[in-house]
Amino acid sequence: MNLWILSQDGKHFFQNPKLSVETMNTCGYIVDNSTQTILGKYESEERAKEVIKEIYNLLDPSSSHDGNYEELDLFVKSKIWESMLKIYTMPKE
Repeated sequence: MNLWILSQDGKHFFQNPKLSVETMNTCGYIVDNSTQTILGKYESEERAKEVIKEIYNLLDPSSSHDGNYEELDLFVKSKIWESMLKIYTMPKE
């Protein structure tokens, strides 16, 4: 799977970044560890952690579906398609 993240300022677009939350002067930052680029700045470390959880939830493949064969077939095909590429835009505060 490919995950692409667009930075909060719209200037950087990273493929499969290695993310971490850093704190400085009570602000929370989401940083790409490979390049040390700040992808988003938030009012607190807690808010930055919430954004990281949003990204995790985007990637979490756990889901279920009840229905007939045709509906299940479409559901599985859509999940395969969705899992091929994920794009996330860092929320602005």
